[in-house]
Amino acid sequence: MLVIPSSAGAFTATQGSPIPGSYGDLAIFLAIIALIVVRRIIRGIYGRRYSTGRVLFLPVFYIVLTLAFVLFLDSGNQYFYYILLLIPAGLVAGLRVGGGASFFLKNGEVYYKRSPYIMVFWLVSYIARLILLFLYPTNLEIAFAVDAVLAITAGLIVGEAIHLIEGRKAFKPQMEDENERFVINQ
Repeated sequence: MLVIPSSAGAFTATQGSPIPGSYGDLAIFLAIIALIVVRRIIRGIYGRRYSTGRVLFLPVFYIVLTLAFVLFLDSGNQYFYYILLLIPAGLVAGLRVGGGASFFLKNGEVYYKRSPYIMVFWLVSYIARLILLFLYPTNLEIAFAVDAVLAITAGLIVGEAIHLIEGRKAFKPQMEDENERFVINQ
């Protein structure tokens, strides 16, 4: 922890900052966030191996995360329950734009690339949520906005997962060239 002596007493790195902990803790946290973002970008560019469990994990995780934030962390404020209505709205949007996913063969296995629209929305909303939580950790309106974006993102990812599962059923991996792509509903 950084301690700077002054005439008014010692000033620590955490005094007045919205996040408890030292600058070192913040740097570690930001490095982890950067790794997550870079990993998602790389997987978005090169694709990832298809499995139904892998496709279903992210939507289930986001739904559980949204429910946890709304039902347990924001309890006591009835307006936060309206955020749950944004999940079906995000689902409808995900069904409309989630069709940009593509499937391809790589080393004899089926790989997929997510919809670029949902990938960009996820990255922007993820970074925006983190920035807002850092800058305004106790602001109720910001917490509401962060939870709303999380709910919309959950719905988008569910809609995309539906496209991915249906697209995998339609993908027939007997293509001659491994560089060919099968794009669903573009």
